[in-house]
Amino acid sequence: MKKLFAIAGMALLCLSQTVLAQSTEGTVTASNGVSLTVHNDKAEGMVEYAAPEVSFAIDNFAIESSAIVTRWGPRQDPGDAFVSFIVAYNGNFIGFDRATTTGGEDLETIVILQDDSSCQRAGSADCIFMEVFRILPTPSQVSAAARDGMFPIRIASNRGRPITVDVPLSYFEAVNSR
Repeated sequence: MKKLFAIAGMALLCLSQTVLAQSTEGTVTASNGVSLTVHNDKAEGMVEYAAPEVSFAIDNFAIESSAIVTRWGPRQDPGDAFVSFIVAYNGNFIGFDRATTTGGEDLETIVILQDDSSCQRAGSADCIFMEVFRILPTPSQVSAAARDGMFPIRIASNRGRPITVDVPLSYFEAVNSR
């Protein structure tokens, strides 16, 4: 279990692109009421806005996985929002490598980490896997696929069934309003 938390910590560092030694952190409330975490890297002139985590579980695994809507880049124009995923599960390695809208439109996916090193026997309950990846939907993809105040993202691989994660549209609106 300690190894999983060490891996999770490393994954969080991979997700944040700010230099911790030169950054400051705070919170702001967007005009729609969503509280955002803000990281400012004054030395590089960069800023990151992150909405609250969206928690979900893979096959009822006890450790929650999460998706975080983030906007990162130069302070004057941080760019479009993206969604970072940290996925933890046990059993067999899945290897998430793509995402689509529920309508089947491909979403740009960047795989950051796929850790299957903690497993000695595939399929064992002792196997805990960690995956980190980023989904870069365009604003038009978000608005076109939106339903009932959510942007459903279907994450998939060749090894397992797809999983749909519903991300609140208000999170995209909040990070894009900054």
